[in-house]
This record gives sequence, structure tokens and C-alpha cells, in this order.
Amino acid sequence: MPIVSIIVPIYNVEAYLERCIHSLINQTLQDIEIILVNDGSKDKCGEICEKYAKIDSRIKIIHKPNGGLSSARNSGLDIANGEFIGFIDADDWVEKRMFEVLVNNATKNESDIAVCNYRSVYSPENNQPSKVSLALEDGLIDVESLGLSRYILDYFLPFKHAYCVWNKLYKNELIKTHNIRFEPNQEIYAEDILFNLYYLCHTKTISTTPEVFVNYYKHSNSLSSIPNTLLSRLTRMVKRFEKYAIHHNYKKIARITIPTIFCEQVLASLDYLLHSKDIKYVEKCLKDLSSSNAFKEYSLKTFFNRESSKYLKSKGFRLRGRLYFRLMLIRLMLGQNSFILNKLIK
Repeated sequence: MPIVSIIVPIYNVEAYLERCIHSLINQTLQDIEIILVNDGSKDKCGEICEKYAKIDSRIKIIHKPNGGLSSARNSGLDIANGEFIGFIDADDWVEKRMFEVLVNNATKNESDIAVCNYRSVYSPENNQPSKVSLALEDGLIDVESLGLSRYILDYFLPFKHAYCVWNKLYKNELIKTHNIRFEPNQEIYAEDILFNLYYLCHTKTISTTPEVFVNYYKHSNSLSSIPNTLLSRLTRMVKRFEKYAIHHNYKKIARITIPTIFCEQVLASLDYLLHSKDIKYVEKCLKDLSSSNAFKEYSLKTFFNRESSKYLKSKGFRLRGRLYFRLMLIRLMLGQNSFILNKLIK
């Protein structure tokens, strides 16, 4: 049994794939398996995978019809044999010591998640210098003592450990025992967030390192991959986590934490819409909310939730800004889209 199974979902990224594979086969930790999931690529990704599988026996390949990122990662999880699980996106690359250090941290601290720092590397058309993304320290967080709600509110939502899965190492035993999977991309948005929230329900300790191991390649800014059902999908994500948390006896989550998660997702969504120049796209996003009872339900919960107000304050919203955010929620609930559109256009 390998120490780590590294799952790489692949779709039409032939220009970057070899860079990613090279960074994995050259890890200082050699006892790994690399699971390349070719998710119906129409370019030469399949051929590249086959080429490297002949070179390195640690590489396993899954060729499957296109089903989206979640489907690809789940296919990798189905055959992963490692003690730990890592996820790397095919257009990113990692430093040589990444998995050696994360495994050592997880083993030494008996932690259920090991987190590392990452570097955002921008494509040439972005014309931006690369930058380290997180302010991490060497540390160990006792989630069991802190409480899941407080960890989510104090660490997860403020993005101290990031929402992504590719700067973390997970225990395969926990994933298999609780059948944790990525929800379908067609049904929710931000599948990484929901996977992490599910996993956190079973997490006792988290170890962190400030070392920068992942190079996250950011393509030119585009909203083309963001669905016009954005807010409804994010609302659905929140509802699924609430159901999961309550099922696992985290009833406090529903009362204290869920409204703040919803608040953060609405903020992120409005930010996306604000930077969109496609008015028709924005109109579709807003119109879709008219049939979402869950959006109205969570909006009301957020409106009166103290932790949500604290979160907005931590994001720099003064009293007037926090009141204005609540006004926006009311407008969205009532379907007053022309008001929202005018504010976004301005």
C-alpha cells in the first residue's frame, strides 16, 4: 500500500499536463501512487498520460467520459489505495518536498488534515507577479477542543487554510469510512468547499506549515465557467452541508454557523456579478433566485444572525455597510432585480 495516492483530474490541459506530472514523479517521497483521471479530454491528454504510465509504474490511468471535476476526483477516490490522499489540478505543479513534509506533519502530529501554503502564479496575459497566498505558521489546531463551529468561523471562512483541496493532505481511512465524496458539479457550485466541510465533521486535529508547495496557475480572468444558477447552486451547497452536519449530531452548526457560511457565499457571488460585463448573465443569475425557497430561508436566518454580522465586520464592513448588505438580501428575496442590476452596473 502506497503512503499517498495523488489524484489528478484532467480535461483538455495538454499545454500544462507534463509540467504537473513531472512535479509529481520527482517527489522526494517516492512511495506514492499517481492517479491520472482523463475526464473525456478532446486534446492529447490521454496520449500524454499513457506515455508517462509506461515510464513510471506508480502511475495509474482512468479514461472516462466527461463528467466534470467532481466525477473525475470521485473516480480517483474509488481506486486510491494510499494511507493519505492528495489532490492536484492538472494545470498546477508542486515542489519536490510537498508530500514528504505533509506526511511527516500528519504522522508526527496524528493530524487528520495537513495544510501547506501555495503560490498564485498568473498567466502572462494577467501581467501580475506571483504571490504567496496564505499567512500560515507551523502549528497544530485541535478542532475537537475548539469546536467545529468555531473552526469554521475563525479559520475556514476567513480563508486562513483556503477552501481548496489541493493544498491539503487527507486520511483515506476517514474518507472511506464516512463515504465522503465530491458532490456533482451540475448540482452545486464550489465542490471543494463542500468536500472540506463534510470532512471537517470527522476531523480532530489539523497541522499547518508555512512552506509553499503548490504553484496554483491562474488563467486570464474569465466568468465563462461560472453558471448562471450561481446563487442557487451555492444555496444548495449550504443546505446539503446543514443536512450532513445535523445527521452527524452537529446541531449547533445549523443555528450558529450555517447563516454565516451562506453570508460568505452571497458576498462571493455578488463580487462575481459585480465584475461581470455580461448584463444578461447577471439577469439570469438573479432571476433564478425567484424559485429558490431555500435562498429566502437562509437570507432570513442570516439577517438576524450575530455571527454573520461579526463576519461582515471582519471583512471591513462598517455598520452602514452591514445594513446595506441586509438591504441587498431583502431586495434579492423580493425579486427586485432591477434595483440590484442598477447597483451592480454602477
